[in-house]
Amino acid sequence: MFRGKDIRVLVVDDDKTSQMIVERMLKKLSFSVTTTDNAFEALAELGIDRTHSSQNSSEFDLIISDFVMPQMTGFELLQRLKASPLRNVPVVIMSSDNIQDRIERCLSEGAERYLVKPVRFEQIKELSGYIRKLSN
Repeated sequence: MFRGKDIRVLVVDDDKTSQMIVERMLKKLSFSVTTTDNAFEALAELGIDRTHSSQNSSEFDLIISDFVMPQMTGFELLQRLKASPLRNVPVVIMSSDNIQDRIERCLSEGAERYLVKPVRFEQIKELSGYIRKLSN
C-alpha cells in the first residue's frame, strides 16, 4: 500500500477540532502535516505574504483549506495561491456547506477537490492516491 512518506500537507482551518481530525487522518497515512489557523498564517508558511520572504517558505505537496474562515476565506486563499508561483500545488477546499454554486466556483478557480465536512478517512485515502499519481 502507498504510504505518504515525505509528502507534505498544509491544513488550514480555524476550527481546531476539524483541523485536528484531518491532521490525524493524514498522519495515519504517514503524511507530514503542518497546520495553520487562518489563511494569513498559511500565506506566511508558504512564503508568499508581504511580510515574509520566500526564503522562509516551506514546500508542500498538497494544501487543504476550510472555505469559511474569518478575515480571508478559503476561496480567497485559493485565488491568491493560483495567482502565485505556487499555482501548481494542488489545493483541496473543505466545508460543512454543500452548496453547489460554491463547489463549482472553487473547482473552476483551480481547486482539485471540494470535500464536504465531516471529512471521512476514505476521502483522505483517495487524496493520497491522487498525490501519488502526481509525484510519479
